[in-house]
Amino acid sequence: ESSAALDYFASIGHAIPPNTNPAEFFLDLVNNDFVAQAEVDLILDAWTKKGADGVAFVPKASTGGSTGTIVPLSKQIGVMMNRHAKLVYMDPVLYIGRAIIFLVSNIYFALVYIKARERGQDQVLNRMW
Repeated sequence: ESSAALDYFASIGHAIPPNTNPAEFFLDLVNNDFVAQAEVDLILDAWTKKGADGVAFVPKASTGGSTGTIVPLSKQIGVMMNRHAKLVYMDPVLYIGRAIIFLVSNIYFALVYIKARERGQDQVLNRMW
């Protein structure tokens, strides 16, 4: 149940800071791009080991929590470029399709406008100035 997520994460030692988007906070907790892999593993192991009462125990990681951590812009850009490179590698058809569509549309407009006006030497000076 999604309404219990805030209480659950608070019970395992990751209370949400005030004025924070819960979805973004939860994703940051389990994203090893911004948090140490050991901390992500602790959170995921606590979920799998939680008892029938729904309470889980998570020992504190030595790397510290992710609350209040400011990730540099260069790191964020690097992560996003890495993800985009993986996307291009995993789905090249998307970009090949785009290239073909751009090529066809450029050829179409080139054929439509090729005879739009006469080209003669008398227009040379007009084009230069």
